Amino acid sequence: MTYPGNSIAYLLLHAGVPFKLPLLEKLSRKQKLLLDSSPVSLDTPGSAGSIIKLTNYTYRIIPGGGEGRLQLLPYIENPDQINTPVKVHCGYHKGLTEYFKKIYGRLSQFPLQLYGSFQHYFHRADFFYQTCRDHSLCSLSGHMPDLKRFADIRIVRIIRDPRDLLISGYFYHKRAAEHWCALTNPTNIDWLMVDGVVPADFPAGDSLTSYLNRVPLEEGLLAELEFRQKHFASMRQWPHDEKRIRTYRYEDFIGHEAEVIDDIVQFFDFNVIQRNAGHYYAKRYSAGNRKNSAHIRNPVSGQWQKYFTEAVMKQFEDNYGDLLDQYHYR
Repeated sequence: MTYPGNSIAYLLLHAGVPFKLPLLEKLSRKQKLLLDSSPVSLDTPGSAGSIIKLTNYTYRIIPGGGEGRLQLLPYIENPDQINTPVKVHCGYHKGLTEYFKKIYGRLSQFPLQLYGSFQHYFHRADFFYQTCRDHSLCSLSGHMPDLKRFADIRIVRIIRDPRDLLISGYFYHKRAAEHWCALTNPTNIDWLMVDGVVPADFPAGDSLTSYLNRVPLEEGLLAELEFRQKHFASMRQWPHDEKRIRTYRYEDFIGHEAEVIDDIVQFFDFNVIQRNAGHYYAKRYSAGNRKNSAHIRNPVSGQWQKYFTEAVMKQFEDNYGDLLDQYHYR
């Protein structure tokens, strides 16, 4: 079933909360989905200021940008200290996110792990802090978790040449691969799920997808560069030589998936069965296995050299050239 925009189902499914549609439908039937303390169906329209309660999770509906759209924020403030052990994969939009979601989802479910669960939070760090303790493994994009909040945390990072992230994102967004790409007259809050920034001179009446398909390549890449502001800024924040963090380069990962996954599952201290399964799924879902990589347009590194114009290169260097030195991409 398809639910209309601003319905309770739509808000929950498109905000990075830890629920999928079958579970939402089940909880709704059992009257465990409440809107302002009353049981509701999933097609009930939300309104700004209302409170959604779903089992142990509570969300506040807020205005979501243009055209009467709505968004969700956690209602309970983030905890100061998280004492439960947390394992989290941190990456960037168009940095093998879907690949790792498949593998982690497999490794965190029965029979490979009893009572395990995996949750991908997109770029919603607010939801991550609220509920990461409820999952045996998490995934968060575009943020460095606040290490001071965690008594016990292990983090795996995947980094990629930010110039290639830009190119990959440009072509991905041109085809409206995710719902937010097609929202017309977007504001930053409409793009919370991916922590994107609306370009300063973004024209009225456009969505990101319509704009990228309408303007020349150079203008599109410059818009994509503005969209990525928070992503690239977050790359500067990570510490060096932190024993709780294991970092891998995308460029070293492609073609060596099984070997790297072997190292990751050991770092996460998975059991022997999970480690063997991780090796298998690393090969099954690899970028080289084309039948399983519909989400990947082109895994080859260095694509930026084909598409960067002089203006794009200058803008990138002026704003983020330090990242190339920080992560040894020169």
